[in-house]
Amino acid sequence: MFVLALTAVSGWMVSCGKQSSGTEKSMTFNIKVLGTKSENEAWSKGDKLLVFFDEVAGKYISLVFDGINDWTVTPSETFLESDFKAVGNKRLTAIYFPVAVDVSYADGRFSFSGAGEKMYSYYVYEKFMYIVDGSTVVATLTMGKKLADFAVFHVAGLTSGLDRYTLGCPLVSPVACTGIGIDGTIMEDVRLPGARIAAVADGNGASFAGRLLRSGTSADYSFLLTNGDKYYSLTRKNQVYVVENRYDLPAISEIGNGKWTFAYAHDLCADLGLSVLWAKNNLGAASESEAGDYFSWGERKGYLTGKTSFSLNEYAFAGNTLQPEDDAARFFLGGDFRMPTSAEWEELMNNCNWEWKGNGYLVTGRKDGFTDKSIFLPVTSYRSDNDLSEQFKNAGCYWSSTPDTGSDDKAMYAALDADKKEISALLRHCGCAVRPVFVYKGENVQDYTHYDYVED
Repeated sequence: MFVLALTAVSGWMVSCGKQSSGTEKSMTFNIKVLGTKSENEAWSKGDKLLVFFDEVAGKYISLVFDGINDWTVTPSETFLESDFKAVGNKRLTAIYFPVAVDVSYADGRFSFSGAGEKMYSYYVYEKFMYIVDGSTVVATLTMGKKLADFAVFHVAGLTSGLDRYTLGCPLVSPVACTGIGIDGTIMEDVRLPGARIAAVADGNGASFAGRLLRSGTSADYSFLLTNGDKYYSLTRKNQVYVVENRYDLPAISEIGNGKWTFAYAHDLCADLGLSVLWAKNNLGAASESEAGDYFSWGERKGYLTGKTSFSLNEYAFAGNTLQPEDDAARFFLGGDFRMPTSAEWEELMNNCNWEWKGNGYLVTGRKDGFTDKSIFLPVTSYRSDNDLSEQFKNAGCYWSSTPDTGSDDKAMYAALDADKKEISALLRHCGCAVRPVFVYKGENVQDYTHYDYVED
């Protein structure tokens, strides 16, 4: 059992910008912290609890563990007796974050961020009743709750440069606790399944947490761990993962033999001697011959991740220019992957050899030194409303990131069939395939595409 107390000095009551004629006692806190920060996980030095009181606006307290027996409490500002006099339901919320949190307050809600950004990681919260005894707030916080609705995946060996690592899985959605209202309502931002999850330092490695789409159900899980231009992939077939649990994935050093498969970004692409590297597979495809996922232009939720209708009424993107966060390729793959521009599609058409194979095009480099490199662009058609287009059933339809300058409701796409290859405009709400490109960092492609693997 850990006990903490804070005795605050008397302060002046401020009302309407003027000091009151009398003094009002400031509050002290007598709070016991019991249990662990989550199920079977003990508190560590520096761990922090944030405590918010229902109906108390703009003020909260922080509790920091010293690593032995004691906690230090720090109010965001002085609490006065009047802060609690009108409070009916004396309830508080204690929240633990595994990362550093900045707290701000405006318009009846506290907001949480890290360096100004939403923090997509697990968090643990509990609600407790408290009493006010004169000028003292008394409460007992019995922590140790399970990781409600979260599954946590741990990777050993990630001990440095954690800000560069992200993990994605099509069956896991990143979640950020973005704030809490003065009525105690927790607010979240839930990203689409497969979006990148940031690493959080955890023991001898790092953890990645999110919500499971199929908790308690057998499913095939594909994990993609990225660090700059380094990509680690892992498949776990027929796994039953359940929320409120932690799972150990192989250590980062375990390459091959059913563990991580390692590749540099260029290994996932073909170097055709052009201005960008072209991915070998469509986004969401497991092989070069699969169509993969379908996306409306500017949206990140695809057909395989739950979008059921590609009608105008269901189209959610309102911008006219794709920002990085609107680019499906960058959203799911991270790093320097993105959707190609229409100019890059034209470059591919004009500077490579194209051979129709009946179910798509084999595209081979034409420049000297690149004639042994190729990609395959399969037939995909495109989706409109709830169905694939019958007219384009024998064509590949691929989005570019370029808007149609002549129409705000269209964007440019590559239409590829046995008779022609062209860049045209298509209604943005339609669902097309995406073939990612990778932007290399060297002045020449050759500067970037030849590495020997060295473990960090």
